[in-house]
Amino acid sequence: MNTEERQTLELLLIDQYDKIAKYLSRYHFIHVDKEDVLQNTFKTAIRSLESVEEIEKFDVWMRKIADHSALNFKIENKRRHRHVFHVEDLSEVLPSYSGLFLRRAV
Repeated sequence: MNTEERQTLELLLIDQYDKIAKYLSRYHFIHVDKEDVLQNTFKTAIRSLESVEEIEKFDVWMRKIADHSALNFKIENKRRHRHVFHVEDLSEVLPSYSGLFLRRAV
């Protein structure tokens, strides 16, 4: 890829930012998560610019990267939140704090 082609693709990337941000709203992320996914999408796209075969399908290529970034984020987020503690478990581990921070359902 020559310098002129790369500059064209970089301009297309800039043009796609708002479109991809809107496109990601279909995943119903909170704002902070959406920004993370958007950033990951563009980092991946920048690293993969050499693999663009057809400039005419650039927007499709970007949406595909956005979809993969969103799904990867959801998978990672799910893994992070696997260990959820219940109030009963915490009050057994921290009995002295149960009256201050934890209220048991009666």
